Amino acid sequence: MDFVNVIVAGLIILGIALVLGLGLAIANKYFEVEDDNKLEEIELILPGYNCGACGYVSCDEMAKAILNGEVDSSRACKVITDDNARKLREYCKKIKNNKGEIINLK
Repeated sequence: MDFVNVIVAGLIILGIALVLGLGLAIANKYFEVEDDNKLEEIELILPGYNCGACGYVSCDEMAKAILNGEVDSSRACKVITDDNARKLREYCKKIKNNKGEIINLK
């Protein structure tokens, strides 16, 4: 009799776990949020020297300033190569800043 009660309790717990797990899987599918990797992409194009020549403390801060619409030239970074400046301009034409506007760097 005690063994049957243990089996029934185990099956009830297993059933609850399956229902909750299924619920979490469904919620994960419907509430999925896309990653916004614009900041990381801009940081990869910038040289990463964190020299401060642009007026920002680090390349990370400059990337944030680009996304905030505070930077209007790819040459604000004084040490960026011509190739990377071109890549930055091209990438920024494809994305929107934090205000929802297309970023058009000179």
